Amino acid sequence: MADLTASAGERERDLDYLQYQLAEFGELDPKAGEVEELQERLAQHRADISVRETVELARRLLQDNDHSVIENLFTLADRLSKLPDDVQILDEAAQRAERMVVEAQELHQMILSIRDHDTGAETAEVIEQRLDRLAKLTRKHGGDLAHALEVRKQLQQKLDDLVNIDQALLRLKQDVQTAKADYLKLAEELSRRRKKVAPQLSGKVSDLLHQLEMPHARFECTGIGDGEPSAKGVDAVAFLLAANPGDVPMPLRKVASGGELSRVMLAIHQQVGVESAQATLVFDEADAGIGGQTALTIGEQMRTLGSNAQVLVVTHTAQVAAYAHHHIHLEKGLEDGRACTFARGLNDDQRRAELARMLGVRDTATAEEYAASLLKQVQIGKEATS
Repeated sequence: MADLTASAGERERDLDYLQYQLAEFGELDPKAGEVEELQERLAQHRADISVRETVELARRLLQDNDHSVIENLFTLADRLSKLPDDVQILDEAAQRAERMVVEAQELHQMILSIRDHDTGAETAEVIEQRLDRLAKLTRKHGGDLAHALEVRKQLQQKLDDLVNIDQALLRLKQDVQTAKADYLKLAEELSRRRKKVAPQLSGKVSDLLHQLEMPHARFECTGIGDGEPSAKGVDAVAFLLAANPGDVPMPLRKVASGGELSRVMLAIHQQVGVESAQATLVFDEADAGIGGQTALTIGEQMRTLGSNAQVLVVTHTAQVAAYAHHHIHLEKGLEDGRACTFARGLNDDQRRAELARMLGVRDTATAEEYAASLLKQVQIGKEATS
């Protein structure tokens, strides 16, 4: 639409340019497949010229001079016929000479029948000039003749749009109004649905946060209908959090610690699910400052998410780690004199020993016994839900 509403001066310049370009096409008036057709005609024309030159040469040799083949054969036959006929070979020679005269005359008539072979009104020079002009046109616009013809079509469309700018502009405005009305209708429906579920989401996330060692947390989903139009509607959705009693809910990114943010995101994903099975969620410090039953709850929630997407959890809590589908141990070390971090997948025995170490219990046997019970508890829960 901006192109169509350009200044009058720009429009005139565009009209002049388009008319100039199209005038060249109009003068030449190229046709699809014309180059190949002209090349065939040129080859045929050159072949016709060769035929004509050969016919002319044969005509001259056979009869068109005093020393032609026919004239000489006729003279020879006449002389041979006047010799005494008592010499058999001379008589045969005379007869053969007479036959050769007849055959030469028939050949001459045959040649005369193709003497006026039609090579067309155009000459090779005319065809070559046409091919040269077409070649210049295709070089100018790039590609081959088919591409040049497509360029001509596009130029003509642009010219038609400029000539009929008022109708084109009206049509575009109508399209914009229709699209805007459709967008607003969909955006309003999206906002209506968001307003309906926002209080439910806020309440359910808050309840789940209470189970995750944030007993006074209050989560709110706000901003429905307060945004600017975008591909996601007209809502400026914001997540607010009040972590402690008496706090005013503030934007999550401003007030939540790393651990609180991880727990809030865990609670949200538990409620709304994961958009794609290819998604990867990373949680760090979600278990900060917690333990016991709360840690088990977080581990269980993490495992549930991990059934539908890839979930990576950085944890120092055995109760959380016990719920993982796979346990990867990270440790720092040196390699070639440089500090490195090594990642190592653990088998069942190694995992039980690592969980015992994470528990921090001095009695190794007791720690390993508790680690085994944690893994058994997770297994029982897995079988109960399968």
